[in-house]
Amino acid sequence: MQKLLILFLATLSFEIIAAEQSCMSKYSAYADAQLLWQNESTALIVETIPKHRSLANYYRDVQIAAIERRRLAVKLTLQHYTDKINTDAKLNNWINYSPELETELSEKSSDFKAAVDAYEKIKNIHPSENGDEFRKAFRGIVNHTKEFQFLLSEFNKKVKGLNDLKCKVT
Repeated sequence: MQKLLILFLATLSFEIIAAEQSCMSKYSAYADAQLLWQNESTALIVETIPKHRSLANYYRDVQIAAIERRRLAVKLTLQHYTDKINTDAKLNNWINYSPELETELSEKSSDFKAAVDAYEKIKNIHPSENGDEFRKAFRGIVNHTKEFQFLLSEFNKKVKGLNDLKCKVT
């Protein structure tokens, strides 16, 4: 009985700690999960269809720049514009990332402006490889592998778990 009570209290304590997590910590965990997904899925793509290495790495790099830009957008929005963030929504819907918000945040933070510039710079690099051929190979080969489905499932579980956590705007 005593072990059951200790287990219950430990579980309750964990839930209380998780419930009091800061919203920025929660969002950072989400961004970290996205980064891990991008890196692991790209490594699998490169291993499975190595001839598309450069394009797979390009798409990963664009996504990483977008993830970091959005992480900073969420941080700044939590700090300065709490009326423009909905932390009760799913993590990918916390902010309405619009050109107007981008402009406001760029004026507020030179770091954010640099993140926007870095994203635009990498996004505007035009790879010489055929994107249609890459997407066809991805859908036909990689998408159906057990390894890819496992990575996707693990990412989705992590995001669901994060979405279920409550947080405090601090």
